[in-house]
Order: sequence, then C-alpha cells, then structure tokens
Amino acid sequence: MLVSTYYTIGNMTVPSSWIALIIAFVIAYMVVRKKFDKRHAEKFSDLIFTFIIVWKLSVVLTQFETVIHSPLSILYFNGGRIGVFLALLTVGGIVLVDVYLKRLIALDLRSLFMGFVSVQALYPMLMIMLNKEVPMMAYVSVVIMVAFALYMVFVIKKVAVLLVYWVLLFAAVHLFSSALLDAGITGTSVLSTLVISLFFVAGHVLVHAKGRELVE
Repeated sequence: MLVSTYYTIGNMTVPSSWIALIIAFVIAYMVVRKKFDKRHAEKFSDLIFTFIIVWKLSVVLTQFETVIHSPLSILYFNGGRIGVFLALLTVGGIVLVDVYLKRLIALDLRSLFMGFVSVQALYPMLMIMLNKEVPMMAYVSVVIMVAFALYMVFVIKKVAVLLVYWVLLFAAVHLFSSALLDAGITGTSVLSTLVISLFFVAGHVLVHAKGRELVE
C-alpha cells in the first residue's frame, strides 16, 4: 500500500508506514503475551528489535554513498524492500538456529507465527487508517487478513492442527487478498509472508526431527 501521508514528530517527518509498523509491532507483542506468556512475548520482541535494526542499517548497503556523506541519514532512511528481505532472512535464520540448538519448541514457533500473522493483519489496517485516498479493494483485502488473524488468535491453542498447516493456510489467504490490490502478489508484504513461511515450515520440520520431547 502506497504512503500518501507524512506525520511530524518533534523535528522529524516520518511516513505513515513507519508509524503503522511500530504500532503493529506493539499490538502484536501484546497479543502474544496475552495468548501465551511473557517468555514468548519477549522472544517475539527480540526478533522485532533485530528486524528493525537490520532493516534500518541495511541502508548502508542500498545507499552507501549517501550514508558516507551523511552518517545521520541512517536515522531517516532504511534499506527499503531489500532491507525488509535482509531483515526477514536474519530473523528467520535466528529462529532456525534456536530450533536446532533446542532453544525453541513447537509451542514457541506457534507463538512467533501468531505474532507475525498479527503484524501482517494489523499493518495494512493501520495504513488504511493513517493514509488518504485508499482504494476500495484495500478495505476488502484488510477484512480478509484481519478475519483470518482473529480466527487464528482465538483457536490456535485450542485446535490440534500442526503449525505447517497454519503457515500454508495463511500464505494462501495472503496471496488471495493481495491479488485484489494493485501491487498484486509481487508486493513486499505478500513476498515477506512467503519468505518467512519457508522458515516456519523448515522450523516445524526441524522441531519434529529433533524428537517428541520438542513437540507440545
């Protein structure tokens, strides 16, 4: 979804996308803490922090000359689409390493995935609220995403469904809802879902390969 509105916070002018992302992260953290516990929420917040740091610092790679001439530009710019994928790869890699080292079990992956789904549903909803001239199909897409997220939040701990099925179902729902938008299925958001879904599927396989003691 395109940014059409900017907000002034102190001496900084920030795009609506930054505000939407931060609010989405905060609410998703609260959802994970409410549905699981503090430990799961803290792990989720650690990954969020890592994502933001990599995303922001990736501007060094995408706009190297600008950063060299003006180091403070790191505060105002980010790595854009490339930075998002670098951050996702970093976060996904951390999750896989933690699973391999038996720091995460299946329940941990469920909590992290629920946090991710919450962000993906909240972000476009907040973008609609913070921007002007939003196309009608964006509302339809958001309704689909939010409906799935709410369903998942309420039943993920009650229904004995393997995580991999949740991951594949969400990827399908996101692909469908994104097809309604101008950006289509090549938008950063839906591609992010596909990338992170691969890591969750790999994590699911690795968890079960490590033995029954790591399955909830």
